[in-house]
Amino acid sequence: MKNFFKIAGIHNILFVIIILLSFIWGCTEPEEIGMDVQPQSDLLNILYTDTASITACTVKEDSVITDEVLYNLLGNYDDPVFGKVSASFYTQVRLSQNDINFGDNAVCDSIVLTLLYKGYYGDSSSSFIFKVHELLNDIYLDSIYHSKRNMQYSSVNLAQNISYIHNLKDSVTINGKKMPPHLRIKLDNNFGNQLINAGASNLENNTAFTKYLKGLYVTSVYNNGTGGIAYFDLVSSLSQLCLYYHNYNQDSLVFNFVIDQYCARFNTFNHYNFQDAIIPLKQQISGNTATSDSILFIQSMGGTRVKVKFPYINDFIKQNHIIINDAVLVMPVDNYDLSAKEFPPPSKILAIRETENGVISFLPDYYEGESFYGGSYDNTKKEYRLRVTKYLQGLLNGTYSEDKCIYVMVSGSSIRANRAVLKGNKRVGNKMRLIITYTKIQ
Repeated sequence: MKNFFKIAGIHNILFVIIILLSFIWGCTEPEEIGMDVQPQSDLLNILYTDTASITACTVKEDSVITDEVLYNLLGNYDDPVFGKVSASFYTQVRLSQNDINFGDNAVCDSIVLTLLYKGYYGDSSSSFIFKVHELLNDIYLDSIYHSKRNMQYSSVNLAQNISYIHNLKDSVTINGKKMPPHLRIKLDNNFGNQLINAGASNLENNTAFTKYLKGLYVTSVYNNGTGGIAYFDLVSSLSQLCLYYHNYNQDSLVFNFVIDQYCARFNTFNHYNFQDAIIPLKQQISGNTATSDSILFIQSMGGTRVKVKFPYINDFIKQNHIIINDAVLVMPVDNYDLSAKEFPPPSKILAIRETENGVISFLPDYYEGESFYGGSYDNTKKEYRLRVTKYLQGLLNGTYSEDKCIYVMVSGSSIRANRAVLKGNKRVGNKMRLIITYTKIQ
């Protein structure tokens, strides 16, 4: 045990203690699931159980599609449970009008990449240094890009070595006008002059310009704190490349290169192979499921998801001669995760299933609407509830294979940075469980 503690490090020791304490201090509370939706005359025939067998374990997420998503993520942080994670993005930049002429003897005064904030996750006091590089290869709007895709880019960092702290509360005043909160990354003036001197043929239209400037790669490192990840709306009119310049005849001129719906753009995420994650997480994703009945892990950005199976559901129903009225998968958040205050759980989770052909699909319950399906985080009970009634019915009638599984993951995994530590199915007390409301067959 002493050797294990030396290897695990302090945050791994905490999780070992957490798991042991949860078995000692757990308690059980009765529930009446499904009773409020049944006619009063039928209540005597309605029963429920929360002891149906479940197997669950944490697995790596393969990757997620990140091209042309709602928000683009940028940043990095050091999670005490999951380890290091980072988000960077690639994007094209386009002309806001054709046939640009900057005038005689035009010179760049400054050039700024502006990005409109849409959210933030992590330590808000952390400071960052951003890096911006030119792409060396084309990216295409009609191509599919995944979170593990990387592109070649120039080794030259166009951004100035300035430390930034994200500010999502205060407006930004530009030329006397208040603008919504946004990030302004100052770039090297030589890059601005490069664009000014691109030549008439390259500034004629966007077909020519996106061949000349293939795009930008934007990434970051954090200076202090534990870091965080910012969400940006790249297709907002406030997300653009602003070139401030003067020419022989005029001063204080501005030209905006835009990022719009016609720009190819996508995120790339890095979890660094979870090398700094706690031991139970590393064990589970490597195939050792010894701790999976106690603790589980879900992480967005193509991180981890939970593989769930109901191995004996057919036998349970046949032996008890019942009909399922309702089935809800309850997944409590581990209240001993002290890092959850800084890195809160996702607002919603969802479950997907694997078809016989290996195709991933939503559960049939998903199509019944959010109020039926569930998945939202209950901050009072500290848990998620997902309805799997129709999925279980599919197992019973042979529509779905009992040998297959479902995967529980963060909803909006490509545009959110949240993660959660969940309780396993053998924790004493408020554990992961399947609650089945059923009727006995006469």
